[in-house]
Amino acid sequence: MLMTSGQPFKYKGSIDCITHAIRNEGVTSSLLKGTGANIGRGIEGAGVLVGFDKLVQLYTGTKFDTNTSGSG
Repeated sequence: MLMTSGQPFKYKGSIDCITHAIRNEGVTSSLLKGTGANIGRGIEGAGVLVGFDKLVQLYTGTKFDTNTSGSG
């Protein structure tokens, strides 16, 4: 069920919504808003995984196999 809070619909559909956003705010402002934060969150998540692996290496004194060829 679509929640409209008693207000009439603002847009006729998805394409109408996108064209209104581009017309009113511009392409970069309306469509790419929040992209930098999303990229930063991805880099941070990768950093946590790498950091955890390094911590495990220091704690256990073991090295991970970096051979990606699958043979060995």
